Amino acid sequence: MEALVLGVAWLLIAPCCLLLLFRGRPLLRITSVLTLALLEVATVGLNHSMRHVELNSAASGPAAGRAVQPVTHRCASSRPIPEGVRLAHARRGLRAVTVWWPATPGECDTATVTWRRKDHRLTLWLQEGDLVTEPPNSVTLPVGVDKRGVASVTLRLALPPGRYQVLDGRTRVRIPRR
Repeated sequence: MEALVLGVAWLLIAPCCLLLLFRGRPLLRITSVLTLALLEVATVGLNHSMRHVELNSAASGPAAGRAVQPVTHRCASSRPIPEGVRLAHARRGLRAVTVWWPATPGECDTATVTWRRKDHRLTLWLQEGDLVTEPPNSVTLPVGVDKRGVASVTLRLALPPGRYQVLDGRTRVRIPRR
């Protein structure tokens, strides 16, 4: 219900505030900026409270007759050995790197990818499971497993154009492109 009220407030108040912002007197301009800021704060607060309610309801068990499925499962921490890599280039450079490895029966839902670029060499470290501390240039990504039993992650990047070599961070060996 709060989301509906907030949405209607955005639809009705925001256009009026924008009109006053560009055509109003100084006091009306300040008031419209404050009103838009309050709407934004209310939106962020509502989003935070809705996430908090979802987490609490998932932790407390079934709600309103619906069974809540666990989102993640515990898995053993491992460092997968990459078997292949696919680079996605765009006009402006390298946009994504997809790395894959053989999936295990207890495959984790997420993997942390740490990366470092030096010239046109991109070095990747893969870690599945829980990390105590996350190193710099790390991102936790969802792991996808296909029908053939191959696990993969896609790392989104924005690097300048060039011919990149992707290396395994543990062995410093080039990961083959496929």
